[in-house]
Amino acid sequence: MPGQVSVHCDSVPTPTSLLVLGRLAGSTAAVVRDITDLANPRTDCNLGGANGVRMVAATRVAYTSGEASTIHLLVADLTNGSSSQVVAFPIAGFGSGSFAFSADGTSVTYLAGDSTGLTWHLLSGGSDRVLATYPAVPGRGVDPDNDDLFLGFSPDGRFVALVQTFTKGSTSDTMGLEVRSVADGSVALGVDDATMATWGGTGSTLVYRTRAGAAYKWPGTFPLQVSPSLKWIRPRPSPDGRFIIYTLRDASGLGHVYTMDLGDNSIHQVSGADGRDTPSFLTSTLVWYQGERLCTAAEECFLGPPVKNTGVTYINDVGGGKESVSRITEVDDIWPHVATGRGT
Repeated sequence: MPGQVSVHCDSVPTPTSLLVLGRLAGSTAAVVRDITDLANPRTDCNLGGANGVRMVAATRVAYTSGEASTIHLLVADLTNGSSSQVVAFPIAGFGSGSFAFSADGTSVTYLAGDSTGLTWHLLSGGSDRVLATYPAVPGRGVDPDNDDLFLGFSPDGRFVALVQTFTKGSTSDTMGLEVRSVADGSVALGVDDATMATWGGTGSTLVYRTRAGAAYKWPGTFPLQVSPSLKWIRPRPSPDGRFIIYTLRDASGLGHVYTMDLGDNSIHQVSGADGRDTPSFLTSTLVWYQGERLCTAAEECFLGPPVKNTGVTYINDVGGGKESVSRITEVDDIWPHVATGRGT
């Protein structure tokens, strides 16, 4: 099959397993890591050459694979190593190939690009609908702490959201943030100046902020402002739906990891150490993040804040506050999770 990658499993995950989909030190291959027994974690599966990997179920992993000018979206069955194609389309331009699955794995939303622009699709019930069409992404630099591309379904499957800060149309249905009804594709929410969004909670709670840093929570008649100044970066939800986790930068540019309770909007710092970034929940009480440091005068740090990755990653027990070095170098997804969280 075009685009299919090699899938090898020594152990097949069970529906009750706590899984991390990511990369380990010393390898670039995506792995499914079972952390149910944290004292004795094991690697269940390797997916050689897979890109854009996401968990669809405990035994199903979605991934993309390019072939010439075509991108293939496939799902690997970890029980037998086979892959099936979901959709294939031409790839051109920034954002093309981004995708997210619904919580039940029956629907997928994706972005497809060509020379004229970017189209947002919803593939559900055997029908592939175009939700919106955007102009081509103009050539410019990227601000990693303010630019965002997020695609994902709400936990209850009623809505799908796209946030992207790179191209905008001239109509009200091609804003920076678009929330669409899965049932009929209608616009449920449109916000022009929005970035850094994610779904959280157990229904259809979306959080996002403006580029200036005003943080909001939706749904409602109008989005609720939870803070006039909360410039979070790359928020992600906890598996139990209670929290989001994100980075905030101090005056020097170093990152610090925080959580926000989606119930009462209270904020708590996870790690007191300086230089922590790109956090993700592994379980409802364990979080993972990367270490970073300030650039020296002799180093060249171009895009974004004046920091460099240290190459060291950590796991933190939020309940006990204990931080330890981790073998996991990248977290792409976890299982179980709340819907799709951050789809991209």
